[in-house]
Amino acid sequence: MIEVGSTKQLFADDELIDSMVDVFQVLNPGRKHPDNPLLTADQPWEGPVICCDCTSLHDPTAQGKERFRLWYQRLQVGEWGEKKDYPGCLYAHSQDGIHWEKPDLGVANLNGDVHNNAVWVNNSRGWRSTQGISYNPDEIDPNRRYSMLCFMGTDEPKVTRPGYSAFFSADGIHWHPYEGNPVLPDYDHVTLCEVLASTYNEQSKCPRPNHPLDRWRYYCSAKYSSWMCPPIANDFYGYMRRTAGLRTSNDFVHWSPNHLVLQPDELDDFLARQRIMKASPVLHYSQPEGHRAEFYGMGLLPYGDILLGLLWVYDPSGKGDNKQEGPIQLQLTGTRDLVRWKRLGERVPVLELGEPGRWDCGHILPCNRPLIVGNEIWLYYGGCNQGHAADSETTGAIGLATWRLDGFVSINANKYPGRLTTKPLKFSGQNLVINYSTSANGNIRVELQDENGSPLPGYTLDDCRGICGDEIEQTVQWKGGEDVSSLASRPVRLHFEMTHAKLFSFRFVD
Repeated sequence: MIEVGSTKQLFADDELIDSMVDVFQVLNPGRKHPDNPLLTADQPWEGPVICCDCTSLHDPTAQGKERFRLWYQRLQVGEWGEKKDYPGCLYAHSQDGIHWEKPDLGVANLNGDVHNNAVWVNNSRGWRSTQGISYNPDEIDPNRRYSMLCFMGTDEPKVTRPGYSAFFSADGIHWHPYEGNPVLPDYDHVTLCEVLASTYNEQSKCPRPNHPLDRWRYYCSAKYSSWMCPPIANDFYGYMRRTAGLRTSNDFVHWSPNHLVLQPDELDDFLARQRIMKASPVLHYSQPEGHRAEFYGMGLLPYGDILLGLLWVYDPSGKGDNKQEGPIQLQLTGTRDLVRWKRLGERVPVLELGEPGRWDCGHILPCNRPLIVGNEIWLYYGGCNQGHAADSETTGAIGLATWRLDGFVSINANKYPGRLTTKPLKFSGQNLVINYSTSANGNIRVELQDENGSPLPGYTLDDCRGICGDEIEQTVQWKGGEDVSSLASRPVRLHFEMTHAKLFSFRFVD
């Protein structure tokens, strides 16, 4: 029996599903905003490419332009070794999340000028790469409500890579380092590489008893190099591949060791070859003997009983001029216990590359996590018109993709009546609500069954009032009413019958 309590339950994985007949689990790709790109490199200190492998925040209670906040980066293309300052982290804000402004912060001195929107400066004497900003409004110390992990380094007088350091801030603009840095000193290109994304787990504020996802306040997905994948060897790559690791913390300073959670397999390699072929018009190099899949990074989103991961799937296509080439797109993953990770949506990209010639046709890099905005999921992402081996002709900007709330994956039925039955569940609450949509002639009915699959009197399909339309939260009603609290102390199964419908989630509420 599965304890679901009153937590929202997605159909993103099959953990709750006992049987499906004539219904289909379908991944729903993100809808790209029609005004994309929303943020472009239009300032001289930004260069030709800005990217979004950083952080976005949404505070619906904030006033004016602080409702949406975005920290992003300038991608240095063909400029390494030049003796000048570059913005290490840039900042923009917006009232509606669509129209953005780059405020004059007066914080970072870029080659003698402080009139810019940079949060700090990078140069060959010392630089840091932003790896995700976490905002914890309930942090007791107001000077630590914003936290960040930075990959630190210097190039002169000699190259140093001490690892990751923690920084804290009261406002997200003015940052101070943790006195015990580096907090992740084990940078070695194997157990810890130079790409990770940290995020705050809001669900840890009111932890559910013994729930594995609520034990930790902070998650960090970290690149992990592995030799355990099926070997594809050549003169350029050897056997090592980028894979996905995970670290956890409750204070942002003391982190668990990085451990491997996902790595590519033969099916990933097969699909990578197809994606490389599709992206070939914008790629520079191709060595077919080395075509394969790697996992470059992963953004995380705590979502009810699932920790969702947006996996950056990188498909190396070749190498030249010390640059590895290949497209990058996003796939969906998830875990309910931080141990068993599943590939969701049959490895179909949850956000597609743009068509050749579009601003995001080469590779895409998302923010460290999506945002919940009203009845939608918003994901800001950086896109480039070339693959991983960016050169001086590369351009990059930032756009937005959206899904309906709970809408990454749905259970779909066509004109033939389809059925889905859950495993035995134990819930708390008074009413059952579902997130769904149907066509004009579609319909959904719900039956409550005992743990053996027998319909419960008063809650059969014939008793259920048919549901049609499009609602984020629709209370299920039977002839006797909508109150199901009398069943809360016993195992029950949910049995759905659907035609011309999509079912996204369900939840028991008071």
